[in-house]
Amino acid sequence: MELQRMNELVEKYWEGETTLEEEAQLRRYFQDHEPPAHLRSIAVLFQHYEAQPRLGEDFDKHFEARVSDSGTVPMWPTLLKIAAVVAIFLAGALWMKRISVEDTPSAAPVAVVPADTYEDPEKAYEEAKQALLLVSSLMNEGTEHLTKLEEFDEAQQTVKERSKTTL
Repeated sequence: MELQRMNELVEKYWEGETTLEEEAQLRRYFQDHEPPAHLRSIAVLFQHYEAQPRLGEDFDKHFEARVSDSGTVPMWPTLLKIAAVVAIFLAGALWMKRISVEDTPSAAPVAVVPADTYEDPEKAYEEAKQALLLVSSLMNEGTEHLTKLEEFDEAQQTVKERSKTTL
């Protein structure tokens, strides 16, 4: 009869429906009796609850005495740490500002136009023409390989046209 009651209480315990009195009954049962094989793992749990150390009556007195003996913590070390962090941050910010100001040109023009070096406009025209032809020839060097792609594209278009006519 008592074993059946304990089985019911264990089921209620796992469902979270036991009262504090019923849990106390379970603890007493597992402390006083040798549990059956199917309840041994649960008995260890309840025996653990009993084995937990309890705080004594005079715990509060000892705690308060110990806390009051420790005194107050000085605030200067904390304030010095905060001040050091702020000082490092400000020094870094000022250094970054100085670097950015030094890197920025003060009044440099956007584009520098060289002075006209040719007094004869025809000679200047010929020099500009030669420079542009050189640039053009260098740019056209990369387009030689595109002729093969054009041939491939033409062949692909021919195949597509023939496949449409045969369908």
